[in-house]
Amino acid sequence: MKVIAVANQKGGVAKTTSTYNLATAKAIEGYKVLMIDLDAQGSLTIAAGIEPGEDRLEGFSTVDLFNKKKDPADAVFEVQTVPLDEKLYIVPSDPNLANTENYVNSLDEKVYFIKDACEVFAQYDFDYIFLDCPPNLGIIVTNALVAANEVIIPVKTDYLSYRGVELIKDSVAKVKSNKRMNPEIEVLGIIPTMYRGNTNDHKDILNILEKQGKILGIVKESVSASKGDVDGVPAVVYDPKSDVAKAYFDIAKLI
Repeated sequence: MKVIAVANQKGGVAKTTSTYNLATAKAIEGYKVLMIDLDAQGSLTIAAGIEPGEDRLEGFSTVDLFNKKKDPADAVFEVQTVPLDEKLYIVPSDPNLANTENYVNSLDEKVYFIKDACEVFAQYDFDYIFLDCPPNLGIIVTNALVAANEVIIPVKTDYLSYRGVELIKDSVAKVKSNKRMNPEIEVLGIIPTMYRGNTNDHKDILNILEKQGKILGIVKESVSASKGDVDGVPAVVYDPKSDVAKAYFDIAKLI
């Protein structure tokens, strides 16, 4: 089983879009895939057709991964918005996750919750776990990095977004340097997103990103591919022949 954290401390860089499309692409390949929504905003949860805070999530959400008295497996839902029977699952987020972060910060052993949960999930024959991280470098992101084998960094190709690359790389380096955390973690690469090839600024940022790490693939800006978001369907299902879908399919093959 491989655990992949999708992370960047900058918001609006297509972390959730990348997580959903890559996870679905791996499920289409035939793998059993679990997504874990670690963002209190719940964008991935909403995309998967689940409304954060609804009654059926009571006691069955990401919050419960931080409760040692709960079985992580009880928080897993099958994604119903894509036609992939028993291949794509999610642990949905919950608005209370923000409060949970404060609680976890007060603990001594506070960085191993997600790692411990992933060890439980390994017993259910998942091939991949994708961790959709919040747009910060807090304790929940640290939990994700401690649990992950690899990190993927989506970056919108503008000047404000690319600066987050070094910050998340620094966080990975700190986790890697601590033998008790995760000395095996690696940055798999960078995904430039919302790229406009006819814009000089975007070309300049892409050149900078190429010097900061391996480019896994370039996801172009696309209006048509984003239309499926309304129905909770990722581009790889909604419009599999689009440039966006093709980019994510190609990146998925590298994972």
